[in-house]
Amino acid sequence: MADRLSGIIKWFDNAKGYGFIAPLDTESMTPTDVEIFLHHSAIGGNGFHKVHKGVLVTFSTVPRDKGLAASNVEMVSSQFQD
Repeated sequence: MADRLSGIIKWFDNAKGYGFIAPLDTESMTPTDVEIFLHHSAIGGNGFHKVHKGVLVTFSTVPRDKGLAASNVEMVSSQFQD
């Protein structure tokens, strides 16, 4: 299994079922400029049905045509920003 990364939900459209994760620079724990595509099907069944901006998640990545996509996404924090 690939290494797990941490990141913050940058934005997510619950109606359309996709958004982006800003991975964290693990040394400074601040979001990077890179965006990782997040599709609702990549979200694990760990109890969050709606995705909110600002939620801390862990995830793996898989290549896609336009960069990277998140896989095996799990919520770490239930805190979010509106």
